[in-house]
Amino acid sequence: MTAARMLAGEKPAKDISLAELARASGVSWPTVRRHVGGRDGLPGFLVAIGAASADTAGPQGVGAEAADTRSRILEAAFRTFARHGYSGATLDDVAADAGLTKGAVYWHFAGKDDLCMALIEERFRREAARIPEDIRDAVRDGAGERALVAFVAHEVQQARKGESWRRLGLEFVSRSRNPALRHRYAELARKFYDDTLPVAQWLIDSGVVAKDLDPQALAVVWRCILLGVGLWMTQDPDGLDFDAMAPRLAQVMWRGMAPGDADAGPMAEEAASERTEAPE
Repeated sequence: MTAARMLAGEKPAKDISLAELARASGVSWPTVRRHVGGRDGLPGFLVAIGAASADTAGPQGVGAEAADTRSRILEAAFRTFARHGYSGATLDDVAADAGLTKGAVYWHFAGKDDLCMALIEERFRREAARIPEDIRDAVRDGAGERALVAFVAHEVQQARKGESWRRLGLEFVSRSRNPALRHRYAELARKFYDDTLPVAQWLIDSGVVAKDLDPQALAVVWRCILLGVGLWMTQDPDGLDFDAMAPRLAQVMWRGMAPGDADAGPMAEEAASERTEAPE
């Protein structure tokens, strides 16, 4: 791949032969063919590794093409892992789904573990950006327990949509024996927690929740409850109806963080009414 980038900087891709690439890289011609996919696959290989742009097969447009190829590989990897599971999927499967060579996948990722970790990191980044906004939207649209009910209901829906991601993360963590990758995963979890702290502090400072709450404890409890709901859905998808249970989950959470002058809340009033009704 290094030789391909060098050659692409000297001449158009259409003028590069597999034999020339083999000589420049110091490997056999069959080895080059196996990674590149034959003479017809060479232009696409050069684009995939960022050595040529799609329209000119020359050295222009390298950054944009490389970023686009990386995104294609990640999307293909998610589809492949969802179909075959982390253990059953191969980089050949990912390359075929993306319409690229296996060498192009290796250019962007060191191996299957690295590719899976990149997928998980991308998911964490999106969730870290989404959840604070969802919390603020819920508070803007309601108050107190009602806002919490709306937020929890939304998170239950998100958890239902994210089942494939959870399965992938669980399988990766349970099977990967690479200490460096496991460290990367732990760092992601810590960063996710760190990103949640400012939102917890904002809820306390603004009086939405009790002012004597510890923001660290608040962030931990929220994430543990919501992550636990997602895990439960994965283990027993046809079990509890979490959509119907969302208001009661919110009630339990609210009882532990309501401001001191807040009343029992609408959900608690309904529950009390049901308990005091005379039996038929």
